Amino acid sequence: MTQLNPEQAQQAALAVANNMYSLVEDMAIDSPEMFDIAGQQLREISTKKKHVEETRKAITGPMDQAKKKVMELFAVPISRLDEAEQILRRSLLAYKQEQDRLAAIAQREAEEKARVERERLEAERRAAEEAKRAALASNDVAAIEAATEKLLDVEDAVEIADLAPVATFQAPKAVAKGISTTRRYKALDVDLKALVIAAGSAAANGDLSLLGYLAADMKAINGVITSLKDKASIPGVRVGVDESISARRIA
Repeated sequence: MTQLNPEQAQQAALAVANNMYSLVEDMAIDSPEMFDIAGQQLREISTKKKHVEETRKAITGPMDQAKKKVMELFAVPISRLDEAEQILRRSLLAYKQEQDRLAAIAQREAEEKARVERERLEAERRAAEEAKRAALASNDVAAIEAATEKLLDVEDAVEIADLAPVATFQAPKAVAKGISTTRRYKALDVDLKALVIAAGSAAANGDLSLLGYLAADMKAINGVITSLKDKASIPGVRVGVDESISARRIA
């Protein structure tokens, strides 16, 4: 089998393409006769295009086959490496997420402890205030001094508790050279009915922003229109005709 020279084949194909282009570039279709001539030219172009494609494939075919064989040779080791990579990715992420979970629990416990302590001090302050009012009512100087001192101590404790920062807990920093964690927020699921209703309500009030989250299923819509043609009636959809010319290649 004679091996094709890619450069020579390209030059021959380019000459054919340029010749056909020059023939039709300024062709004016203004009569039934010219329509017929142009139709024949279209068929000839389609035929020559097929020949050019066949020539290209004759050159690239062996390359594609060679590439396919090389890809098959390395498919198993690459797949095994992908699996190993995913195992470690899952394990690393699981460890980090568990440490983050434990740190979050410790943080919530510290915040709850601080809240309980603040509530205890507030209750103690209210009791001290009540004791001071009782001492004042009794006109007992010693009791008044003791109650006042107690209230001041409790108020100091309350102020310190309010100002003291709650202990912050973070997951132990695990360091692995060249490894980092990326956090991306994403939609986990969509209540399409709720979204459509909200978009319709907003649009009725002049806000079209939510409509950007909705996309018409053109494949389904065009399937209905292809079947029903001009009898298709879908709210919000304008039905039209897209015409094109087809040409059989010359045998």
